[in-house]
Amino acid sequence: MSESVPGTTAGDVPETRPCARNQGPPGSESAFRRARGDGGRSGRSRRRLDLGTHKTSMLIILILWCHLHGQQQLNSRARNVSKARHMISTKRLNLCKLADRHREAFAVMHADAGVMEDLGGPIDHRGSAEKFDRYLAALSEQKVSRWAVENKVSEFLGYCGVMPRLDSDHPLGPHFEIGWRFRRAAWGHGYATEAAQASLEHAVTRLGLTCIVSYTERTNRRSQSVMGRLGLLRDSSQDFTLHEGARQWHLLVWTVPVPLPLVGR
Repeated sequence: MSESVPGTTAGDVPETRPCARNQGPPGSESAFRRARGDGGRSGRSRRRLDLGTHKTSMLIILILWCHLHGQQQLNSRARNVSKARHMISTKRLNLCKLADRHREAFAVMHADAGVMEDLGGPIDHRGSAEKFDRYLAALSEQKVSRWAVENKVSEFLGYCGVMPRLDSDHPLGPHFEIGWRFRRAAWGHGYATEAAQASLEHAVTRLGLTCIVSYTERTNRRSQSVMGRLGLLRDSSQDFTLHEGARQWHLLVWTVPVPLPLVGR
């Protein structure tokens, strides 16, 4: 005895149609694939296409990232090279190119009678400006000059560096001279030694200068002490006298040995 759905009769059961999978010869799936219209491969093809597109996109992103990262590294290196050309850093100091921001402090330092005692006394703003401009011209023309010396918070402490002296009438003839001058408040901290050592290392190792001298008035014990700490060599055979009006300067000469001596900081 057959069963029917409750509430219906056998004649009320809807007519069923064979599904597409049953079309075609028994055991064949070709009709099912044709019914889908893609032979059963479109899903896999789309997945492969999507995966290929994703890989291509990732490759493009990687190439762009490498390009941008490489460019950033090049830019950073260029900035570091530029910075190295215009600044020397030590443990406590920055030696940088003299700039307009240093002019006023430079003038104030040269107006201090104590700071300028070895050079015959202070000079006015005009004389300071002329000296400042000579240093800038030397850097532009000879690629070497005095550096502005600053502490790590950019406070001007003084100047230091190798200066070209190209006057053939000078008692020593044309030469390069390492010198320094610091504000009175900066005395007694070893800044002159630290700055001079960095200046000499730059002049010798970067610029290839080998014949550098230093000289100071025979009464200037402070500078003579710095020359000793730097390991410079006393050369009394080159001592000389300068005349300016009624004033005479008796200058003692030291030479810079190459290679440079190791100086503890």
